[in-house]
Amino acid sequence: MVENMVSTATASGANTNRRKAFALTHPALLFFLLVLISCTGDKAFRISHTLNNANWNRFDFIEFNVPIEQAASENNLDVLFVHSADYPNAYIDMNITLYMPDGTMRSRDYMFDLKDKQGNWLSNQDGDRYTIELPVIHGIRFTEAGNCRIRIENKLTRLDTPGVREVGIVMTKNPDRN
Repeated sequence: MVENMVSTATASGANTNRRKAFALTHPALLFFLLVLISCTGDKAFRISHTLNNANWNRFDFIEFNVPIEQAASENNLDVLFVHSADYPNAYIDMNITLYMPDGTMRSRDYMFDLKDKQGNWLSNQDGDRYTIELPVIHGIRFTEAGNCRIRIENKLTRLDTPGVREVGIVMTKNPDRN
Protein backbone atom coordinates (compact mmCIF):
# COMPACT_ATOMS: atom_id res chain seq x y z
CA MET A 1 0.00 0.00 0.00
CA VAL A 2 2.85 2.41 0.76
CA GLU A 3 4.36 1.65 -2.66
CA ASN A 4 1.05 2.55 -4.32
CA MET A 5 0.93 5.88 -2.51
CA VAL A 6 4.49 6.71 -3.54
CA SER A 7 4.02 5.72 -7.16
CA THR A 8 0.73 7.66 -7.36
CA ALA A 9 2.34 10.75 -5.84
CA THR A 10 5.24 10.75 -8.29
CA ALA A 11 3.19 9.87 -11.36
CA SER A 12 2.08 13.40 -12.17
CA GLY A 13 4.54 16.12 -13.16
CA ALA A 14 3.06 18.65 -10.70
CA ASN A 15 3.70 16.38 -7.74
CA THR A 16 7.26 15.76 -8.93
CA ASN A 17 7.91 19.51 -9.15
CA ARG A 18 6.49 20.01 -5.65
CA ARG A 19 8.74 17.31 -4.31
CA LYS A 20 11.79 18.92 -5.97
CA ALA A 21 10.80 22.32 -4.57
CA PHE A 22 10.54 20.84 -1.07
CA ALA A 23 13.93 19.17 -1.53
CA LEU A 24 15.42 22.54 -2.50
CA THR A 25 13.81 24.42 0.38
CA HIS A 26 14.45 21.74 2.96
CA PRO A 27 18.19 22.57 3.33
CA ALA A 28 17.25 26.26 3.52
CA LEU A 29 14.73 25.46 6.24
CA LEU A 30 17.32 23.44 8.12
CA PHE A 31 19.84 26.29 7.84
CA PHE A 32 17.21 28.80 9.07
CA LEU A 33 16.45 26.64 12.12
CA LEU A 34 20.16 26.30 12.95
CA VAL A 35 20.61 30.08 12.76
CA LEU A 36 17.53 30.60 14.93
CA ILE A 37 18.76 28.14 17.54
CA SER A 38 22.25 29.63 17.61
CA CYS A 39 20.86 33.15 18.02
CA THR A 40 18.79 32.14 21.02
CA GLY A 41 21.42 29.85 22.49
CA ASP A 42 22.17 32.10 25.46
CA LYS A 43 19.21 30.63 27.35
CA ALA A 44 20.81 27.61 28.92
CA PHE A 45 17.84 26.74 31.12
CA ARG A 46 14.40 28.17 31.92
CA ILE A 47 11.74 26.63 34.14
CA SER A 48 8.85 27.96 36.20
CA HIS A 49 6.25 26.80 38.69
CA THR A 50 2.64 28.00 38.40
CA LEU A 51 1.05 28.74 41.77
CA ASN A 52 -2.46 27.54 42.56
CA ASN A 53 -5.02 30.36 42.74
CA ALA A 54 -2.24 32.95 42.17
CA ASN A 55 -1.29 32.66 45.83
CA TRP A 56 2.17 31.94 47.27
CA ASN A 57 2.07 30.49 50.76
CA ARG A 58 5.09 31.40 52.84
CA PHE A 59 5.86 27.76 53.61
CA ASP A 60 5.49 26.47 50.04
CA PHE A 61 9.13 26.28 48.96
CA ILE A 62 9.69 26.05 45.23
CA GLU A 63 12.51 23.79 44.05
CA PHE A 64 14.09 23.26 40.66
CA ASN A 65 16.78 20.89 39.42
CA VAL A 66 19.09 22.47 36.87
CA PRO A 67 21.45 20.32 34.82
CA ILE A 68 24.95 21.85 34.67
CA GLU A 69 26.68 20.51 31.58
CA GLN A 70 29.85 22.62 31.46
CA ALA A 71 31.65 23.27 34.72
CA ALA A 72 34.00 25.93 33.36
CA SER A 73 31.43 28.30 31.84
CA GLU A 74 30.13 31.37 33.64
CA ASN A 75 26.39 31.74 33.94
CA ASN A 76 23.85 34.32 35.00
CA LEU A 77 21.04 33.23 37.31
CA ASP A 78 17.80 35.23 37.40
CA VAL A 79 14.45 34.62 39.09
CA LEU A 80 11.39 34.75 36.87
CA PHE A 81 8.53 36.42 38.75
CA VAL A 82 5.04 36.65 37.23
CA HIS A 83 2.31 38.49 39.12
CA SER A 84 -1.01 40.22 38.57
CA ALA A 85 -1.95 43.87 39.09
CA ASP A 86 -3.44 43.01 42.49
CA TYR A 87 -0.07 41.93 43.91
CA PRO A 88 -0.06 43.94 47.18
CA ASN A 89 3.59 45.02 47.51
CA ALA A 90 6.14 47.12 45.64
CA TYR A 91 8.77 44.44 46.37
CA ILE A 92 9.24 40.72 46.99
CA ASP A 93 11.47 39.17 49.67
CA MET A 94 12.95 35.75 48.88
CA ASN A 95 15.57 33.37 50.13
CA ILE A 96 17.37 31.56 47.33
CA THR A 97 19.48 28.52 48.11
CA LEU A 98 21.70 26.71 45.60
CA TYR A 99 22.82 23.17 46.29
CA MET A 100 25.79 22.92 43.94
CA PRO A 101 26.87 19.77 42.04
CA ASP A 102 30.10 19.62 44.11
CA GLY A 103 28.12 19.37 47.38
CA THR A 104 28.51 22.98 48.53
CA MET A 105 25.58 25.26 49.31
CA ARG A 106 24.96 28.98 48.79
CA SER A 107 22.04 30.72 50.48
CA ARG A 108 21.06 34.37 50.65
CA ASP A 109 18.05 36.58 51.32
CA TYR A 110 17.03 38.98 48.53
CA MET A 111 14.67 41.93 48.38
CA PHE A 112 13.67 42.80 44.82
CA ASP A 113 11.91 46.03 43.88
CA LEU A 114 8.89 45.48 41.63
CA LYS A 115 7.87 49.16 41.31
CA ASP A 116 9.82 52.32 40.59
CA LYS A 117 9.73 55.43 42.81
CA GLN A 118 6.65 56.71 40.98
CA GLY A 119 4.75 53.49 41.77
CA ASN A 120 4.89 51.99 38.27
CA TRP A 121 5.49 48.27 37.81
CA LEU A 122 8.99 47.45 36.56
CA SER A 123 7.57 44.27 35.02
CA ASN A 124 6.60 43.77 31.38
CA GLN A 125 2.82 43.79 31.11
CA ASP A 126 0.93 41.37 28.87
CA GLY A 127 -2.77 41.76 29.59
CA ASP A 128 -3.22 41.04 33.30
CA ARG A 129 0.19 39.32 33.60
CA TYR A 130 3.28 41.19 34.76
CA THR A 131 6.59 39.41 34.13
CA ILE A 132 10.05 40.37 35.34
CA GLU A 133 13.43 38.62 35.50
CA LEU A 134 15.21 39.54 38.73
CA PRO A 135 19.03 39.24 38.86
CA VAL A 136 20.30 36.82 41.51
CA ILE A 137 23.90 35.89 40.69
CA HIS A 138 25.66 37.04 37.53
CA GLY A 139 28.98 35.39 36.74
CA ILE A 140 28.35 32.20 38.70
CA ARG A 141 30.84 29.47 37.87
CA PHE A 142 30.22 25.81 38.66
CA THR A 143 33.25 23.72 39.59
CA GLU A 144 31.62 20.44 38.54
CA ALA A 145 29.07 19.33 36.00
CA GLY A 146 26.00 17.67 37.44
CA ASN A 147 22.70 18.66 39.02
CA CYS A 148 22.20 21.98 40.83
CA ARG A 149 19.12 22.11 43.06
CA ILE A 150 17.69 25.60 43.56
CA ARG A 151 15.17 26.36 46.33
CA ILE A 152 13.19 29.62 46.44
CA GLU A 153 11.33 30.67 49.59
CA ASN A 154 8.79 33.44 50.03
CA LYS A 155 10.18 35.54 52.92
CA LEU A 156 7.32 38.02 53.22
CA THR A 157 5.79 38.07 56.70
CA ARG A 158 2.26 37.21 55.55
CA LEU A 159 1.25 33.57 55.47
CA ASP A 160 -0.22 33.97 51.96
CA THR A 161 0.88 36.40 49.27
CA PRO A 162 -1.89 36.95 46.69
CA GLY A 163 -1.26 37.92 43.08
CA VAL A 164 1.78 35.67 42.49
CA ARG A 165 1.16 33.54 39.41
CA GLU A 166 4.54 31.96 38.63
CA VAL A 167 8.01 31.75 40.09
CA GLY A 168 10.88 30.33 38.09
CA ILE A 169 14.52 30.54 37.18
CA VAL A 170 16.38 31.53 34.07
CA MET A 171 20.00 30.44 33.67
CA THR A 172 21.88 32.06 30.78
CA LYS A 173 25.46 31.87 29.65
CA ASN A 174 27.34 35.03 30.63
CA PRO A 175 28.01 36.73 27.25
CA ASP A 176 30.95 38.70 28.68
CA ARG A 177 32.87 35.62 29.83
CA ASN A 178 32.08 32.75 27.43
